[in-house]
Amino acid sequence: MYKSRKLKDESGYTLIESMFQLLITCLFIQLFLMFFFWKYTIEMQYTNYANTEWELFLTEMQVGLAEVTDLSVKDASFTFKKDNSVYSFNQKGSVLRQQKNGEGHLPLLTGIRTIQFIYEQEVLTIQATMEDNTIKKRSLVVGLSTK
Repeated sequence: MYKSRKLKDESGYTLIESMFQLLITCLFIQLFLMFFFWKYTIEMQYTNYANTEWELFLTEMQVGLAEVTDLSVKDASFTFKKDNSVYSFNQKGSVLRQQKNGEGHLPLLTGIRTIQFIYEQEVLTIQATMEDNTIKKRSLVVGLSTK
């Protein structure tokens, strides 16, 4: 006669498991797409060489303006003293150059049409008009030293 056998292990692939896997797959796809949208905006910021050069110039200037003993500004150039050295910055053509103790020229910023330095209350404001007529302006704090 016929005996009904019950299987002890009735586990299998269920609808709940498939829905859970579908949910995880959708989350990964969304994260994947969000990464590429984010990557595109970052690439657009960093492929613009002029913006990168401007930010690097400002970072270098802020570091250089720490512990300055004397600073003098003339419209398109300025000079400061630091660690027994005199640093001067001036525009030559479309390049802003740095000189240390009157020797050599280090190009700091290229592609500028005009540049202006304004020094008021321990803040140096740099305003540059680039060759593509964009105006960039930033204020930097000058760390005056009493040494």
